[in-house]
Amino acid sequence: MTTELPSAWEWMRVDDLCEVTLGQSPPGSSYNDIGQGIPFFQGKAEFGTTYPSIRKWTTQPKKQASAESVLVSVRAPVGPTNLAPVDCAIGRGLAVLEPRGPVAPQFVLWAIRATENRLVEQSTGSTFDAITGARLREHRIPVPPLADQQRIVAAIEEHFSRLDTIDAGLASAILQTTQLQQRVVDDQLHLADAQSHPLREFLTERLTNGRSYRTAADDGDPVLRLTAVKDGFIDPAETKQGDFGETDPRRFAISPDDFLISRGNGSLHLVGRGGLVAEGAPAVAFPDTMIRARVDESRLSPRYLSLVWHSRQVRLQLESQARTTAGIYKVNQSMIGAVEFPVPPLDIQRRLVRVVEEARHAIVSTAVSLNRCRARSAALRRSILSQAFSGRFVRRYLDH
Repeated sequence: MTTELPSAWEWMRVDDLCEVTLGQSPPGSSYNDIGQGIPFFQGKAEFGTTYPSIRKWTTQPKKQASAESVLVSVRAPVGPTNLAPVDCAIGRGLAVLEPRGPVAPQFVLWAIRATENRLVEQSTGSTFDAITGARLREHRIPVPPLADQQRIVAAIEEHFSRLDTIDAGLASAILQTTQLQQRVVDDQLHLADAQSHPLREFLTERLTNGRSYRTAADDGDPVLRLTAVKDGFIDPAETKQGDFGETDPRRFAISPDDFLISRGNGSLHLVGRGGLVAEGAPAVAFPDTMIRARVDESRLSPRYLSLVWHSRQVRLQLESQARTTAGIYKVNQSMIGAVEFPVPPLDIQRRLVRVVEEARHAIVSTAVSLNRCRARSAALRRSILSQAFSGRFVRRYLDH
């Protein structure tokens, strides 16, 4: 290690401070969600700010962790930490650090977080990152005398508690900006006071499913990914290479003002989401996970369609009609064509689009500012941890 530490501090291996145990998954038949056995944690997905959420139990634990011991994610991703809220079982995605000797679990938790980047650098894996037990045991953290450990933990938690309060306010404000965007759309449609019509009345051609394809090497044709549907528009950069075989991919090329609709999704709230193809978009193909709608622009503005498609009125129809198979919610051409929404005269459609887009611009600007504040909060947390475990934090803040 090249980082200079204060006198009486030293770099110590994790296994000099803690008993390290890698997790092992219990038999799948032993899992339950009704509280039988002991809580079981599988990995980072269950982690919270300090403690994980208990979602699953097991009656046949293989590897266990004591309450307040340190849980470390060792597979996809490597590095995140939590404290065990109770005695629990741990799966393959976790390891447990049981501190021994004069070191507190909370200190180990913060020390691992402060050195997480170096831990990640030790990870390996072609499919997903993972770290071996040997490398986790050899990971070194800076350790001061016990009295300074306690003071460091208290100071970090005091500063982070203030930041937690700020972050909670920012998260609430960001959520409100998202809800406000939807409220603006719904309010404007209500003001339009127009008769509702099904989408099929405005189509210039039949709704068209995209084409299935095999994933190709670099010499294939660009095909949109389902993730190309974003915020009411299509992102043409979200593509991968596909091989259409004997089929001409130009039959499925997108054009400006095409409206593409997601046929299926694992989330009910995302199935049927749509995106408009903007002017200047390249003529890439769309896949069989999407449905294309082309409308009569003398009667229905494509931009108005994109706006109204994400209104509460349309979402309720789509979500009530979607069918689920193997955990995937799906809609079909018949359902899409039958969706009804208010269609005012074309000039009013354009005015509504203009009003909503102006409001959205102001809302998005606010959201960007809020996210910048959240990024600054995250940077401040990193700075606090860096100073705390370099010794500067003790000298600068704790001796006063």
